[in-house]
Amino acid sequence: MKFIISFLLLLSSLALPQLMYKEIEFINFPFFSIDIKYYIIINLVLIFLLAFFLTLIFKKYHYSFNELSRRFIYIAILNHIIYLLYVIFSFVIISPFLSFTFKLASFIALLYLHEELCFTDKKDTKILVPSIIWNFYLTLVTLSIFIINS
Repeated sequence: MKFIISFLLLLSSLALPQLMYKEIEFINFPFFSIDIKYYIIINLVLIFLLAFFLTLIFKKYHYSFNELSRRFIYIAILNHIIYLLYVIFSFVIISPFLSFTFKLASFIALLYLHEELCFTDKKDTKILVPSIIWNFYLTLVTLSIFIINS
């Protein structure tokens, strides 16, 4: 029961920013960017995997924050806050520079999360690889949007 509740809480908190996504008509996009519909689908799949993965980590440590590395928890929370700011600056305020800045910070925070997880269990880090690749692609897209529209 704890597993299901913690999974649903993580999933809802991670998927909530998906409601802010919308088509942006007046910004020029690079040729290698994908349609917003596919963007949302890929993000939802990766968010589902990330929520499931984090819930498995919490279950492995018996939902005890004392056993789980505090640095891991801080980095995970920081990554989530930066992701929320990225969505706000990309789809609500629509600032290409701040969008790129927070996407780059989100990518770096995800790399730190991956590194911190390597210290606890190298086997668990494999599930973060698709998310790292996706975030790298989105960092390139937001950099391109910033350069094209400045």
